Amino acid sequence: MPATGYTAVEYGGVSVLVGPRQGAYPYGNSLLVRGTSASLVVDPSLSLVEAAPPADLVLVSHAHEDHIAGLGSYGVPVHIHRGDLDALRSRAALVAGVRPSAR
Repeated sequence: MPATGYTAVEYGGVSVLVGPRQGAYPYGNSLLVRGTSASLVVDPSLSLVEAAPPADLVLVSHAHEDHIAGLGSYGVPVHIHRGDLDALRSRAALVAGVRPSAR
């Protein structure tokens, strides 16, 4: 596996934090949204583990491992939909929610 890390692609106040291999699993891409008084990271992926950008708040769009692997890099409030909370709190619940893709 390649090293973790990301490349920031800027779109005004929003940066797409593109993970290794263009964000392919398991790295994923994250977003950094900079406001006038606070910043938000959306879906802190594995790409952020070694060099997470500072943020005041984290938002998890859904509890898949490639969207939450970088959470340990933050000591700030985390917001997540109530339906995904169990998967965030328990590895067993996270694994139980994984469904194989149809081929």
